[in-house]
Amino acid sequence: MIEAILFYSCLVDSLIANVLAWTNQKWYKKRYKKMSKYLPMTKSWCFVYLAFVLWVGFSLLRLNILPW
Repeated sequence: MIEAILFYSCLVDSLIANVLAWTNQKWYKKRYKKMSKYLPMTKSWCFVYLAFVLWVGFSLLRLNILPW
């Protein structure tokens, strides 16, 4: 059960990161000036993050750990 909660929270986080990276990248740089220098929100990194989360999700689904 805890694995499902962690997976779904990471999935929501990766989806929000992708929406921000593809639509509001200037807002992120303007709002978080210092953090954007060290943690840039680029489209490629956010896509890799989403792909990794989906890969983990499919693995958890195949192991019958995810309830949905």
